[in-house]
Amino acid sequence: MNKLAVLASSLLITASSISVYATPAQYGFNVPVYAGETNLDGSSIASGDYLFAAGTTISGTFSFDSALLPTASNLPPTGEFGATGPYSIYQGAVQNLLGTVGGHTFSIASGDTVVADSNPVADHTVDGVFNRAGKFNGGNIGTGFSGFTLGAYTLVSFDLYTIGSQNYLGSQALPSPLTNGEFVTGANLIFEDGNHNQRMVEFGFGNIALTAVPLPATAWLFGSSALVLLGRSRKRAA
Repeated sequence: MNKLAVLASSLLITASSISVYATPAQYGFNVPVYAGETNLDGSSIASGDYLFAAGTTISGTFSFDSALLPTASNLPPTGEFGATGPYSIYQGAVQNLLGTVGGHTFSIASGDTVVADSNPVADHTVDGVFNRAGKFNGGNIGTGFSGFTLGAYTLVSFDLYTIGSQNYLGSQALPSPLTNGEFVTGANLIFEDGNHNQRMVEFGFGNIALTAVPLPATAWLFGSSALVLLGRSRKRAA
């Protein structure tokens, strides 16, 4: 086998490998119900000082890699995610998120997914999946968070979640595919002003729709180059 044929074979193997490992699936989300706003310090919001009007919707797209191994497993319930059971964290499961809310856009390079499974703990707990990025509890989750500013407040975090019964998940593994929660699928946005006062904006009752994932452009390029080189090699051999 000549050098061109060897190179072509290597490129084909590389392209095949890229295809095999192109595991992230593309999702779209649309959460049409604006549920309300809350100042996290417990203070009231003056009439006319709300960031969004009734009827505002939030939507967007992101990639989700369900093949990742957990960064941390079987962590005890903390109440941070509501009445959920033990949970695992998957760093980087959410990728390339682009969202729109009230005519404003935001983007996220990567975020984490938390999977909480209540089995077999007490009956009052639930299962949940939380796809998060940005500022949470004084720390930062994920990378490349780019928000927008409304008045004195800037978007600093995003959480797209689904909640279901104890039979909703059955384990702390990443779900594949992602689905709507049996109880609720929603999104929370947290905004922060210059004094670090935070306001949570809640949306509820949405949809997560799976869409097809095309072969990555790099794999197509490698594959095309390999075929061209292989064709030339065969002509010269003939």
